[in-house]
Amino acid sequence: MFTVADIRKYLSEDDKILGKLDACFSNICETADVNAESLDLIHPKFKDPLGYIDKSLAKVIIAPLSIEGKLRGISPDKTIILSKEPKLLFAKIADDLFVVQASAGIHPTAYIHPQAILGKNVHIGAFCFIDKCEIGDGCVIHSHVSIEDGTVIGNNVTIKSGARIGQQGSGYVKNENGEYINFPQIGTVIIEDNVVIGSNSSIDGGALKFTKIGRGTKIDNQVQVAHNVLIGENCIITASVCIGGSCEIGNNVWIGLSASIKNKVKIGDGAFISMGSVVIRDLEAGASVIGNPAEDTMDFVKKERFIEKMMNSEALADIVKE
Repeated sequence: MFTVADIRKYLSEDDKILGKLDACFSNICETADVNAESLDLIHPKFKDPLGYIDKSLAKVIIAPLSIEGKLRGISPDKTIILSKEPKLLFAKIADDLFVVQASAGIHPTAYIHPQAILGKNVHIGAFCFIDKCEIGDGCVIHSHVSIEDGTVIGNNVTIKSGARIGQQGSGYVKNENGEYINFPQIGTVIIEDNVVIGSNSSIDGGALKFTKIGRGTKIDNQVQVAHNVLIGENCIITASVCIGGSCEIGNNVWIGLSASIKNKVKIGDGAFISMGSVVIRDLEAGASVIGNPAEDTMDFVKKERFIEKMMNSEALADIVKE
């Protein structure tokens, strides 16, 4: 059981508490399952936040600061925490108080190379294979992960179950008989601080140099990052994305579900790549694209609206009849 007083340390200077500091909560859950002991959240996009407050069974509710002037007659058994970033505040509290953290230690079934360098408070899960690599402080390596020779991992990195880090990439060249032979894949992987690698994702080592994942980047499940790829800081790469070899991705880039990026493409800072897009050309900083092949999102929307208008036009209907 926690009280509002216990979570004051998470609040910013602009956040406000309306109600009792001794109000209690003991769980977090989906909106439909909220009960009297839940810490509840009003998302900034809720259409009727005041109505939601009245109906919520929770005694402690985090709400947008923007509704402060509209609050009237709050039930005395409810405490409202007003925040400029309610979802962020909720996430900080929930992560700290309710998410079970992996404890430091090495599972007895894991293999650790004698020359591997492990930092402080590292968790290595069951059946992991850790070759001669370097892993920083506070890293969490879940079960069945393989990390190959030469990989360098920063601090507070999480690698989820089944991920493969630093294996040889796929590179070939034709010989004099027209047959494919292997192009050397002897490079490594560099993963900077605070990165997350999702379950069953593969980060190939570089061919002759390295593949790099920038600080704070989050990679979802079943993502393929090919050799020599350079990914910047604070990117979000969602599930089933495929990034071809030697791509360069800037900082703060969002790549949607199942998108594919052609090898050697360069993506500028802050670009947004929508779900399922196939990117075959370089993108400027701040670009927003969608489709196959990917094109500017606004151009795509205009084209779709034009086609829809034409399909619904009386003239087209008459042509179809003829």
